[in-house]
Amino acid sequence: MIKGLDKYLPDGCAVPIWSLLTKWHIELRIAKPRISKLGDYRPPLKSGPHRISVNQGLNKYSFLITLLHEIAHAIVWDKYKNRVTPHGSEWKLEYNKISVPFLNNGVYPSSVENVLRHHMNNPKAGHFSDTRLVKVLADYDSDQTLLEDLEFGAKFVIKGGRSFAKGPLQRTRFKCQSLQNKKLYLVHKLTPVSLIHQAI
Repeated sequence: MIKGLDKYLPDGCAVPIWSLLTKWHIELRIAKPRISKLGDYRPPLKSGPHRISVNQGLNKYSFLITLLHEIAHAIVWDKYKNRVTPHGSEWKLEYNKISVPFLNNGVYPSSVENVLRHHMNNPKAGHFSDTRLVKVLADYDSDQTLLEDLEFGAKFVIKGGRSFAKGPLQRTRFKCQSLQNKKLYLVHKLTPVSLIHQAI
């Protein structure tokens, strides 16, 4: 399993991550890309493991940050069950505690590390909420075009293959029409996209 983690994580991270997963009895699943989230956490069923999923296709730094975010949820559940809020002070403390060793060991490029240190002062429910962090992480994606960079009406594809036409902005998300079923969806402005080029 440790060797399987190597391809998703920065160099040198597989062993400490495996130790965290083992210590807290966590089952990790690599999920198909999802529009609404990069990862999620589900508490144990009876005596089973904690269950975490993280989207495939993330760059290694995004994958690590997302995974640590979800592991912190498992730790909080073990300590408090559902007696605390999901992203309250208890979660922020645990997220910080397990993230700092990776920050102090040169895991991240300096551009990511500088922004991430600031982010960790008061981490949000999802790092999509921190536009500076999302933008610096996008520099390490193979496709660096973000939805906000496209013109109104542009047709695009997101990871996973779903295609849309860009519509109006509503706070932090664009209202986009699916090219498959014509329904409207809210897609975050910092979602990585591939432009669909029209035939001439």
